[in-house]
Amino acid sequence: MSSRRNFLLGVGIGSAAFASAFSPIRKLLLALLTGGDPELGGLKIRETRNFLQLNLYGAPSRWFFDNSLKPYDDSIFYRHPMHFNRITGKNQFDYQTHKYGGINMPYLWKFGIPKQAGGSTPMTNLLDNFMTIRGVQMEGTIGHPANCAKLVAPSLGGVSLDGLLADRSDCLVSAISIGGTPANRAFKARSSTVLKIKSNQPNYLAYILDPFLYQGRPALENSEEITGLVDQALDELRLQRNGQAEHFKPLYSDLKKARRYLLRNIESFLSEYDSLIKKYHALIERAHGTELSGINDYLMPGLELPQTVKGKLSERLGLGRFYTANHFVLDGDLRGILKNAQIGHLAQEFALAEFIFKKGLSTSLVIAPENEMGHLFFKAMSSSGLKHSDVQSSYDKSANATTYSMRPGAKPAPCELLLSMDSHHTGSMVNFITCNHYYYAYATCLNELISSFKATKLKRGNLFDETVIQLTAEFERLPNYYHDGSKHNELAHVSSFFSGIIKGPQVLGNIFTGHQKYDDPESRDLGTVGFSAPVAELGNRPIGISNLSSSISKMLRVPAIVKRAPSIIDVKNNTVTSKIEKAKNVQGESISYFNI
Repeated sequence: MSSRRNFLLGVGIGSAAFASAFSPIRKLLLALLTGGDPELGGLKIRETRNFLQLNLYGAPSRWFFDNSLKPYDDSIFYRHPMHFNRITGKNQFDYQTHKYGGINMPYLWKFGIPKQAGGSTPMTNLLDNFMTIRGVQMEGTIGHPANCAKLVAPSLGGVSLDGLLADRSDCLVSAISIGGTPANRAFKARSSTVLKIKSNQPNYLAYILDPFLYQGRPALENSEEITGLVDQALDELRLQRNGQAEHFKPLYSDLKKARRYLLRNIESFLSEYDSLIKKYHALIERAHGTELSGINDYLMPGLELPQTVKGKLSERLGLGRFYTANHFVLDGDLRGILKNAQIGHLAQEFALAEFIFKKGLSTSLVIAPENEMGHLFFKAMSSSGLKHSDVQSSYDKSANATTYSMRPGAKPAPCELLLSMDSHHTGSMVNFITCNHYYYAYATCLNELISSFKATKLKRGNLFDETVIQLTAEFERLPNYYHDGSKHNELAHVSSFFSGIIKGPQVLGNIFTGHQKYDDPESRDLGTVGFSAPVAELGNRPIGISNLSSSISKMLRVPAIVKRAPSIIDVKNNTVTSKIEKAKNVQGESISYFNI
């Protein structure tokens, strides 16, 4: 068997026809010639668990979805002015939680979400296998790029989590990475490579299965290209057959078998994948059209001018609730800005995750935004937007009040709103609408994906038991006092996990809480925003990103990358157990953002 394999490596798959390390035919032939199953992948229990990282690069506000700021009824909690998640009337908002399994989750969790078969199912179903780790310090790095890379490679420049999995993979593709962010570029393995896909590819699966991908050829359009590739290898074998007669016949047979398999299955693979995309598209559309009490069932008027506020404030600070990316939104009903909005590549991303893991084509998939910064929605439109420069203000010192109005000649006009996940310039009203709708659609897709994994039986348990899903971003946000946006909070990283080995809901990690007063007016009354607090079991240090990475490694059955950083969880009898105390809100002053 080894001589046949060496011959093929030297002549067939070692030739130009098989130059791509990711050619499905190359991997298939290696399986054939080493006695493996002549299938593209294969579903089975492996040395490692599957890893799906859903990376929201840009870091949208997590307090709407999976950041539990008041996990228990006795948790000390002071609401920041921008922390609201429910509307109770015209311009009336509050912060509400929904209790499930003894944990207070954000208000959005009280609703049902659409399910594929029709009707709805409680969103809280997701919490049965949910664990969130909050109050994580990013260990000294500032800004998006380095902290995004740390989500897969906690020791910058070192081996990554998906690299560890790739080195242990026996799948068709060692690891897959979708997007164009530092997390995608941080892949590093000792002996393996990653298949990188740009988010704007029209069909991710065709991109993976295209044997000419790395030779600059067009994406797979029909079976003739596969036929040509195999025929080229067969021709080379004929030329090399002198002195190798004992090898030629079985190799020729194997190549023909590979060709028949690919020709028979590629079309059905792509057809099945297309049906998955349609399924997730339909779920997103249904989520988009669902009425949610206290979120989208009230009229939400935009900015009205002229307007007067107390104090001497700039246009952006005084009118910050209605600000986004250099525009003020004057729509009669802000709910309309998402009427024709698109939620990026979400349907195809979840379709690929379902297909890849259910077929056993890879054990590692990192999904991040298309470019250097993600967007919650594309093509969100204001019917009545006004540029920042078209608003003027005048201050009345005696009344200590500022009045805002349109500049002479200025006129509101329709405009597209840039809804970056990095919401420095997204006011609280726009943030409330977009984050709630985004996470509701995300939860709908996540529930469908997990349901499909649970229904996929293995020799022991199901696919969800052998999969760890991480929802993450580089940090949580620090909301601005004037509601005009939010900053980075590298002392408040949040990662949430979904897996059959997790019995939830669980909340881990301590945070400081209190009314902090600082000289800078934008940082006053910070309240409970998630600043990391000490954990007794870690020597009275906060959880660090390296501890988080070690915890993920424990769940994936791979070695920890940062050996000195202990995991805060253990896995016993296929069940995650905590090694630290339950989450606490610690009364006291935390480190100001401005001192990070």
